[in-house]
Amino acid sequence: MNLIESGPVTFGQLSFLRSIEPIPMERHAEANQLVVLPLPANVGATAAVDAWNQLVLRNETLRTTYEIGSRDPVQHVHVHRAAQVSTLKLEAATFEAALEAVRPFLAEPISIWAGSPWRAFLGAVDGVYRYLIAIVHHCAADHTACLLLEEQFRQLLTGTELPPPARPLDLARRQRAAQARNLDVINYWAHAWGGMVDEDRRGPDPTRRTQAAISSRSAMSAVRRIAERLNVSAASVVLAATYLALFEVKQRSAVTLALMSSNRFDRRWESMVSCMNQIAPLTVHRDPNMATADFVRAVASSSTEAYMRGSYSVDALRDHLTELGVPNPDPITFDCFFNFVGTGEAIPPDDSVLATSVEWQPAARETGPRLNIRVGTGEALAVSVRASQDYLAPDLVGQLAVSIEAALISLADEQLTTAKMLSFAALRDVPPRP
Repeated sequence: MNLIESGPVTFGQLSFLRSIEPIPMERHAEANQLVVLPLPANVGATAAVDAWNQLVLRNETLRTTYEIGSRDPVQHVHVHRAAQVSTLKLEAATFEAALEAVRPFLAEPISIWAGSPWRAFLGAVDGVYRYLIAIVHHCAADHTACLLLEEQFRQLLTGTELPPPARPLDLARRQRAAQARNLDVINYWAHAWGGMVDEDRRGPDPTRRTQAAISSRSAMSAVRRIAERLNVSAASVVLAATYLALFEVKQRSAVTLALMSSNRFDRRWESMVSCMNQIAPLTVHRDPNMATADFVRAVASSSTEAYMRGSYSVDALRDHLTELGVPNPDPITFDCFFNFVGTGEAIPPDDSVLATSVEWQPAARETGPRLNIRVGTGEALAVSVRASQDYLAPDLVGQLAVSIEAALISLADEQLTTAKMLSFAALRDVPPRP
């Protein structure tokens, strides 16, 4: 690959690089993300591959390698070379068939130290090309960036002219130049660090993971009513219910969650394809006598503050916390993740297991945080919970998902005025794990 330009990494890239630094290369497949791009009936292989090449040319992160041997990691942007795209035979024109065909490649690590941080394939059914399927390393594109790639691909297929893209190198240089802002953020987190719950920052956990998911129209309706009544965001309503459910299921008086901040609040960077999300930890304490409205507003206010300070140098923060003598100063070590992915979640049929019961799923990962809660909105609220056996007994993983749903519906009842009045009883059947 011919080098065009080198420079510092963004704070988001730095955070991700530090998180995978201790992980052996054979486990880097855990960072692979699947992007399945449907092809319209009139689009053939040549047009599909050409659109993908335009994406790679347009988005520098898709032709960037990284170097972390020195104190300050470096990104190297390379000249675009035409993509090598092979064909996979699919059993049907469905996402599930595409996933099955590409599964062996998803299990193979992608190097971000040399070569392209992606692999691409054409998916064909009976000789007809139906999908372009890409596996993209998380360092090149986080969840939001993958959605942006899908949208850009659709626009390129229709001949839509896209605006000039933002460049990660430009963002990295601007971030480092904003010294006053950076100092303010570091001081904010240094102040917050003393209140973190030690039990939620224990580090790697080798025990097996259990995963469960639900989809709830009634919970989504409750979220909308609460958000409108209290003038807060849907995300903060769900987050408040999550804390309440964790208090109940774990019998805890305080919980520290690592909120995933998208860091796309500035319009200059909101449509940039890159890895931008970072941890914005938030500790919330239980108060059974607190008014539910006050609790939701407090979570909304404190989470907004945390999200707005979610872009920072993990190296600078670690150094500052170490100088202060703070125990466990590693900004990467958090056990419980909360990821609000926004709208766009697929709605399952009303008679599906997801909509009527609890779907026990294969764990997406057997490593990573002890608890990972992923929430999406749309016509229904999608809640996915993955937890290690050390953090939560396997049967309680499904219970936590339905407790979040129950908490939301209770919060929508204006007669239940304090937290101790809320009900966490399951509103759907929780079947035994298979």
